[in-house]
Order: sequence, then structure tokens, then C-alpha cells
Amino acid sequence: MCVFGRSKLYLMFFLPLVLDSCAHQEVKTQQVRTSVQGTRKIQKPVETSKREETVADSTHAVLHIYFEGLRNKAQGNYDKALESFNRFLNQNPDHLYADRAQFLIVDCYFLSGEYSLAVVASHQMEKQFPESQKLPEALYKRALSHLAMKQVELGLDTLRFIQQEFSNSAVTDLVLEKLNELKGLKEST
Repeated sequence: MCVFGRSKLYLMFFLPLVLDSCAHQEVKTQQVRTSVQGTRKIQKPVETSKREETVADSTHAVLHIYFEGLRNKAQGNYDKALESFNRFLNQNPDHLYADRAQFLIVDCYFLSGEYSLAVVASHQMEKQFPESQKLPEALYKRALSHLAMKQVELGLDTLRFIQQEFSNSAVTDLVLEKLNELKGLKEST
């Protein structure tokens, strides 16, 4: 077992080197972050073999498929974008951008008015990428899809879930706005 001195400088500069040199260990640290105060927070360890499988393949061919999907989505060619994102995911399920590709699938279905498919794709994302930073946005698209299909209670339940579980996400303001809008509609009827 490694013992570190008290010096914050020692920890800042040498801890990553020590962790990297311990490659023979079964478990590696998933992520080391430095907070503003200079202390380190070490998250749950991950088995080395699983972590190595998720390394991004950033070759031109792999990223070409992903960016082709982005280009088609931006041009409103949702069917072509869906083909690209699905191909990207099928070929690279553990890629660094896999969760983003799944979110973009949700978004393409939503933007093309295929709300039931957006709901299904958001459930896939929740199952496959539960730690994704894009998950709150996918859930928001799910809520809007339910509402568009006149499934108000399911939409409300999803909005409340986002509010409760992801209170600091990028969609928090949108969720609150939509909940207030729906509350106002209920009160006026």
C-alpha cells in the first residue's frame, strides 16, 4: 500500500504518476478530480479490463460516422442522421461518444415527431448509460414526447422525476417552466 506525505503539491503532481505505475493492480482509480481547495476526491474504483474497453477510438473512420450523423441532423435529415448514429453505436458501443449518440437518436426521433420512438430510445439510454450527463436531457425529451402524445400523467411523472433526481442539470429551468405551465393549464380548466 502506498503512503503519501502531507504536502498538497506532492499529491497534485505525483499521485497520478503513482496510480499509473500501479498497473499490476486489479483495480484502478476511475477518476481523480482536484477541487478548488486543492484536495482530491477519488471516485469508485473500476476493474482495469472494463475501463480499458471504454477507451475512445478516435480514428477518422469512426468519428466520420458520428459527425456525418451530426451534419444530417443539423440539415434536418433525421432518417439519415438516425442511420449514422445507430451505425456508430452498433460498431462502437463503448465509445466515449456512445451516450451522446444515443441521446442524439432520442432527439432525432423527437424532432421528427416520432414521439413513441423517442420514448423507447430514452428508455434505452437510461438503461445503457445511467451515468450520462445527457440523461436528464433525454428524460426531458421523453416527458415532452409523452405530453405530445396526450399522456399527461406520464409526462408529469417524468418531469417530477427529473426535478427530484437531477436538480442541478442543464434542463432544470426548462422542467420547472414546463411544470408551472402545466399547473397553470390545470388550474384554468
